Amino acid sequence: MRRILTLLVIATMAVTTGNAQSSSKRQANRPVNVIKQFERIINLYAVKNGETYSMKKHPDTNIIELSERVTNFSISDANDNLNVVRKAFQTDEPTCYQNTHIQPGSNDLISLTVISENDKTSKTVRIRRNRQEEMLMMCCKNAENPRMRDAYAIVWEHHGDTINGTIFQITSLRPDLVGNMIDALRSTFRIEGRVDENIKDSLYNIYIADSYEELNRVADDDYVACVPVVNKRFEYSVELDKPKVGRLRCIFPDGSLCSAGIDLDFVPGETYHITVHNGYYDDDFDYERRVGRNSGKSLITPYRNRIRDTGADDVVITDTADVIPPERKGPSIIWFESLPAAKRVELEAISEQIEASMKIIEQYKKKIGEIMMPEHIGTADTKKKEADKWFIQIYNLHSNQDKKIKKFIRFLADTACPTQDRFNMIKSYIEYLNKEAKELNAFNLSEHSLKNSIKCGKLLTKLSGEYLKIASQWK
Repeated sequence: MRRILTLLVIATMAVTTGNAQSSSKRQANRPVNVIKQFERIINLYAVKNGETYSMKKHPDTNIIELSERVTNFSISDANDNLNVVRKAFQTDEPTCYQNTHIQPGSNDLISLTVISENDKTSKTVRIRRNRQEEMLMMCCKNAENPRMRDAYAIVWEHHGDTINGTIFQITSLRPDLVGNMIDALRSTFRIEGRVDENIKDSLYNIYIADSYEELNRVADDDYVACVPVVNKRFEYSVELDKPKVGRLRCIFPDGSLCSAGIDLDFVPGETYHITVHNGYYDDDFDYERRVGRNSGKSLITPYRNRIRDTGADDVVITDTADVIPPERKGPSIIWFESLPAAKRVELEAISEQIEASMKIIEQYKKKIGEIMMPEHIGTADTKKKEADKWFIQIYNLHSNQDKKIKKFIRFLADTACPTQDRFNMIKSYIEYLNKEAKELNAFNLSEHSLKNSIKCGKLLTKLSGEYLKIASQWK
């Protein structure tokens, strides 16, 4: 009660001494130019359904203890916009105690520790996720509560004439004030997972052991936790006194347990971000580089995630569910293990770029679908014109993606990747191109006179033919 009364007295004194002066001081301590540019980009270029927001306040004082706003955006002809943002960070530098600018090509992948004082929770937010991104980030004392830190960050990556990026605005407890809390939280390992829209996994069993050999002897029923999938997401955390190995095995909607699993290094104080697809999953490359398979510290036999057919109708996910003796390893596994660490990083970077491009293409296709819906405002002609502007972006993305695929092919050839694996990769990409072309051709039959859509369809057909010729050399 005394603490609440003290806060009320302080608040009353602040009001009686003049709101204008207090407001002016708060304004002086805030990076107003950066905030202004962030709001402008969000208002003009935010991706639909591309923002997440969360906020926590103290129940007694109503003071913010944690606030996170993350917004994805996409801009065409973006150079002028980015120059203004860079200038805003320079102008507001006196308001911050940390200012960081990282150019594309740097190996620094940046994460931010986010701490909430009231419920003593901590997590890691990944800011710069790959080496192709440019990043600007500043950290400032919160004007309302000096124990809090305001972090403002923006990252972006070029895709032809378009840039796609993310804005982070995060208020949390200053890590330098809570060293003891951080020490306690360093024992916690977390998994933050997502599942593909087409995946019907409902639960995940978690298994943990001190060694990989022991993990492979763990019985199906000896799981330490059963984690539900809610809104295509799942989370798990556990306190550990040392690094261990763990396995995730999904439970299908019919209650059956998947016969294979995803094996990970469980490291205290770390968070693994994973997205599960049908038959494969996305690695957390930063994690694997720092403390996982590519770090030299892994407790798991170091080879890449693969797909194993169990004889059932579905394809299940496994990473290293069985320890394969050297004499039984396939050519692709031997090839990957022979790559120097730098080459593995290069391979991961190219793969990340291709995957990011494909995801953006899907976002743009959804945008076109929304435009062409009957309830969308506009006449048939104006909607076609609006949709065609998005098709030129898709065309540019496919053109840029083609360069990355050819770079990927050169990498495989230069590193003596087995011919059959190269053929399978090209075959999969041809199937992807054919699927995209089929969708476009169906659209063009129903909606005439969309110049860029027709142009895009022709490009996909042309590329499919080119890769067929390449694949025929390796079959």
